[in-house]
Amino acid sequence: MTASTISLADPTALGFSPARLDRLHALASAYVDAGKLAGTVMLVARRGEIAHFSAYGQRDVESGTPMELDTI
Repeated sequence: MTASTISLADPTALGFSPARLDRLHALASAYVDAGKLAGTVMLVARRGEIAHFSAYGQRDVESGTPMELDTI
């Protein structure tokens, strides 16, 4: 399995609020934009199903290389 082949489940069906998951992205982007983090990869799952998977920011600030879903 690779990041590009991961399928997302319906967050509501897994008991997650889509609006609250959106807040995760807003929180992470605020930290990145403020320079507190270079970048983040977030994955939220329940019972083996993925409700949210996102990447934001940079994995290498000096080169400007973007954070990718498969960045470790």
